[in-house]
Amino acid sequence: MNSWYHKLAGFGLLALMGAGAQAQLQLEALQVSDVTPSGFTLLGHASEVSTARLRIYSDENGTQEITYQLEMITGPLHSGDPLAESGYYRDESRYDLQVQTESRGLIHIRVEGAQPQTDYYYHLIADNGGNQVQWPSGLPARVTTTWENSFVAGAHQVLLTLNAPDPSGWLVTIKGSENDHPVSAVVGDGTAPNQAYLNLSNLFTEGRNWQPEGDTELTLEIRRGWQSTVTEQVTLGLTGGFGVSSLYPLAIDLLGGPQLNLLLPALANYTTGEAITIGWTDASDADALIGLYRDQDGAGTGSVSIVDNLDENPDDGADQFLWDTIGVPDGVYHIYGVINDGSSSATSYAPARVAVDRSGVDSEPDTLPDLWEQLHFGDLAVSPDSFTDRDLDGLADGHEFGERTDPNVADIRLSLGTGLNLVALPMTPSNGLTSLQLAQRLGPNLVRISRLDPDTRTLQITEVVGGLAQGSNFPILAREGYSIEMSETQELLIQGVPVTGGIDLPIGMNLAGFTHIPNDTTAYGLLEAIGGTESIASIRRFDRITSRFQTAGYREGVKVGPDFAIRRGEAYLFSMRQAVMEMILP
Repeated sequence: MNSWYHKLAGFGLLALMGAGAQAQLQLEALQVSDVTPSGFTLLGHASEVSTARLRIYSDENGTQEITYQLEMITGPLHSGDPLAESGYYRDESRYDLQVQTESRGLIHIRVEGAQPQTDYYYHLIADNGGNQVQWPSGLPARVTTTWENSFVAGAHQVLLTLNAPDPSGWLVTIKGSENDHPVSAVVGDGTAPNQAYLNLSNLFTEGRNWQPEGDTELTLEIRRGWQSTVTEQVTLGLTGGFGVSSLYPLAIDLLGGPQLNLLLPALANYTTGEAITIGWTDASDADALIGLYRDQDGAGTGSVSIVDNLDENPDDGADQFLWDTIGVPDGVYHIYGVINDGSSSATSYAPARVAVDRSGVDSEPDTLPDLWEQLHFGDLAVSPDSFTDRDLDGLADGHEFGERTDPNVADIRLSLGTGLNLVALPMTPSNGLTSLQLAQRLGPNLVRISRLDPDTRTLQITEVVGGLAQGSNFPILAREGYSIEMSETQELLIQGVPVTGGIDLPIGMNLAGFTHIPNDTTAYGLLEAIGGTESIASIRRFDRITSRFQTAGYREGVKVGPDFAIRRGEAYLFSMRQAVMEMILP
């Protein structure tokens, strides 16, 4: 039997053994609202919990920053809970409401102190504590304040009540078809926790206050967070006579309305024309239809239909659509869906974007396609020579394209050859991967998976017999070495979470690998880094080309054997004279 068990036996090692799935932070669905002569509001979604701020400029190139000249209000604009007894408790209430909004990935920033009929340019910056992103990634976006506030005969106010579980912190907008921008509010700001106060006096048409009269149809959007939006068409009978204020109560029941949650694609997807799976969950009390769309700004601007009139039934495995990208122009796209039961609708964006790139344009050139860089980094600043590693998986960002892995997710693509493979993962696999689960993923091409139990120093084996995986079921851990024997070649992509620290090498035989391996690390350098001849006898590597072990070690204090390269994803046999704990490559 050509197994690693017998190969190790040939080295006399069995006696020694017996002795001893991130998402990059993204900003999406950005929208300008409440544009008045003195300011404007920016709404949006972040893909993770984060804090947001604005940089404001007076010029289109973003070189003259004037942020300090303006007032910024993040989150609620009023007092939060109107029943708070004092200023201190009102401030606490407002802060709590802001935290609720941010915890849903929602952004609401009001800018005040602006000049009328003036162009302002801005960048939105979001920070989740470990990653900071900017929108737009290039030149700033522009907003123009309105000319003036005209005399408004009747100040129309809407008090919206939402029948929904825990809507506090949601964002709502309302506008008519004639309006330049919507007006917005944070649910629970100066109202009950399930209410929002919307001032229709701040709706403008062609730069001046909008003054409707009679039955008026308005579009109400309710942003619930994480790119989930409900859209309702409402009609208000607006009076045209003079009045200090006219209050219009409006109630929306979201408990029985249609619901949609896009789940796939969950990770950034770069395709040169392959089909993309779009997946979701949905619910509706009435018969409803689902449409899928793509846009390039995450706000529905210039959206293009992917497919229309999908029946929301049946559910479960049927809630998927294979999107054929043939004929889709090259670009980076947001994917979203809309479910409509005839009276109301709900919108949901997928967690990640898709880049369709048949041409592979590399304008710099740096061997990295422009659209791949835009998809994962938002700009073209990454170089194959860069040593940055934002996902901390041991592979530099610029090298991830060549490995066909994601620079924002700790992952590795293993090329398993026929016969013996010694592997070590540079990250902790997602969702607690075990050897039996790994055997199921590898399918009929797997012969066996083996490891050296770190506690008992005995061999544990999961093997396939009669097409079924059986034997020991042990965890697959970061940096621990495994023997994987295959009957056919196969690629395996494993995703997980990054790890810190080093490897433990107790006395005797160890099978392990590293996460972060500096360039040009070789066996001789590793022997010295571990501690030299007093600590280690040898390092062995299995060469798949020759099906033989290569051994680098010491003979009478002199390094002998091939000085092979130490590679990410490979496991090595370490024969230790002394224990070395938390070993990290320099």
